[in-house]
Amino acid sequence: MLKEQIAKLKADRDRAHSALERIENQGAAASRLDPDKLARFGQLMWSNITEGEVPFGKACLLSLIDAVEVDQHVVRIHGSRTVLERAVLADHATQPGVRGFVRKWRAHGESNPGFRRERATS
Repeated sequence: MLKEQIAKLKADRDRAHSALERIENQGAAASRLDPDKLARFGQLMWSNITEGEVPFGKACLLSLIDAVEVDQHVVRIHGSRTVLERAVLADHATQPGVRGFVRKWRAHGESNPGFRRERATS
């Protein structure tokens, strides 16, 4: 009985691995980066870091880098390849600056219906 369960789990693992490989191959084929686009992105990042304001350069780097490890002989920069790929493929000419989000702003506490009653009584 245990052998049957192990065999079933191994078969499930193999199916999951093959599905993951198919997904990775589809994503890699769909999002090939051309060298020109990569070079333009590199020049844009270099100019943002070296010529721009310091907070802007830091924000550009922090949007792409997760962690930096400094050893006596090696510096390792960790980050997500998909985040970097999306940043390279993004159209920076129409959307300059650092990627981010804007929270929904609601004037006068409209997200809290009870706020109006509290405000009216005070």
